[in-house]
Amino acid sequence: MKSVQQALRVLRHVYEHPQSTMSDIARANELSTSTAHRILATLEVAGFVSRDDDRGFTGVPVGQQRTIDDSIAHCVEVAQPHLRALGSVTAETVHIATLRGSLVEFVAAVESTKLVRVSSRVGLQVPAGAAAAGKMLLASLPQHEFDALEPTVAEALGSAAHPLQASLQSVIAQTRSLGFARNINETEDGIYALAVPIRRPVGPVLCSLTITAPTTRMPPLSHSKMTPVERSWLEELRRSARSIERALLH
Repeated sequence: MKSVQQALRVLRHVYEHPQSTMSDIARANELSTSTAHRILATLEVAGFVSRDDDRGFTGVPVGQQRTIDDSIAHCVEVAQPHLRALGSVTAETVHIATLRGSLVEFVAAVESTKLVRVSSRVGLQVPAGAAAAGKMLLASLPQHEFDALEPTVAEALGSAAHPLQASLQSVIAQTRSLGFARNINETEDGIYALAVPIRRPVGPVLCSLTITAPTTRMPPLSHSKMTPVERSWLEELRRSARSIERALLH
């Protein structure tokens, strides 16, 4: 009952005080930042609140609620021809993924036609801090939201194939600065991935676009320097993401 009352207080606050930040909401309702984050994330998924471009939260008018899952499904739908085109150009498997708390879930894929390939991971959830898609989505969060989520993200990394090359904070900060993320054997041995965000017309980033390939087909890889193949793929990824973004309605 207590959690329900907290959620109702938060919901009332965002309707009465549009564009409130998470800190404002936590302070006004005497909640910890982690509790406010959990409640707002639940309300956002359910479509009762939206996050504005300036990262403030606003109540969605009754009758106009659209859930995050609706927006993800819309992204998957409009992305299909672009996924096929990207897969054709790179000859590798491509995925769309979304953040699920401390994990990242793959929600769409077009598999490579090569005999040796990374198979579709649709439906699979892996530690967000290890996957290229997850790093990109974590880096797209406002800093205070990432800070609230960091302990559970770090805990989930215990099931990753290999530890990160640097601290989680520094990895996410670097990803935010670069605008892309890589995964070299971090979620699974023998797997390489490169990811960029898919930005919506309004609201937070919900999905990322990823190329995945066997490391055996890649040139020698370095955590500090990109190969020409990677730079070419990054250009194709960004071009495909922009095409998807232009087709998104929400």
